[in-house]
Amino acid sequence: MDGLRILVADSHPAVRKSLRTLLEERPQWRVVAEAADGREAVRQAEQTIPDVIVMDVALPLLNGIEATRQIVRRVPTARVVILSTHADEAYVALLLDAGAVGYLLKYGADVDLVPAVTAVASGEVFVSSGIPRRVVGNRGRTTTPSG
Repeated sequence: MDGLRILVADSHPAVRKSLRTLLEERPQWRVVAEAADGREAVRQAEQTIPDVIVMDVALPLLNGIEATRQIVRRVPTARVVILSTHADEAYVALLLDAGAVGYLLKYGADVDLVPAVTAVASGEVFVSSGIPRRVVGNRGRTTTPSG
């Protein structure tokens, strides 16, 4: 996975900085852009064409659901990983239906972030271990932290 290009979208500067630090511990990964709101995430995705986007679902101006829909339509090669505090199956399914291919629960992001980005960059669907696998349905091969 040489030269993986990543966009980080979160409204909190400290969270963006932490995510960047975790991601750039991998020498072949580079955060090419950051966004503080959904509109900026869409704009940055169009300008930088990242391979993976790590995006908080609760973004101002344009929420993560709609930003995901727009990004996958405009930058079809980008793979969106959602960060959320919601483990509800219907909510996860809504984000996956919007085009996300990864769903991370924030409380486990410190452990799951690198495996999630690795999985989605390889064409897999990743969901945190707190999410039932059945919610993924037939959306592709699934990876969870346990396997």
